[in-house]
Amino acid sequence: MEERQTRDIVEFCQLHVRSVDQRTELKYVEQSTLLWNGTMAQGGEQILGFYGRMPSSRHKLEGVDAQPGRFEGEPCYVGIVRGTVSYGDCPPKSFVSTLIFGPAAVPMEQWRILNESFRFL
Repeated sequence: MEERQTRDIVEFCQLHVRSVDQRTELKYVEQSTLLWNGTMAQGGEQILGFYGRMPSSRHKLEGVDAQPGRFEGEPCYVGIVRGTVSYGDCPPKSFVSTLIFGPAAVPMEQWRILNESFRFL
């Protein structure tokens, strides 16, 4: 994978986490699936509603692993994000999140999250 692709994937993951904290520009589509600590939300509207009911969050990223992948036969990207997150006044918890997004054939500004799995450690 090219260095530029890796930088774009890392940047996309950072932007996603910031968007979750700020509740802005979440990039899901109607085919998206979120699995958040065992709770599933399907479709962009349901995922946005799920995050809208969550307390305010503060993510701190400790690392992002970037790699190319395939989703339903199409080229895409995979970002594995780890760090800590705190909700409301609660102390931070460690987490890992796996994001599948793309499509790989379009510029980063057009990428959308196809699947996300978030888990506390």
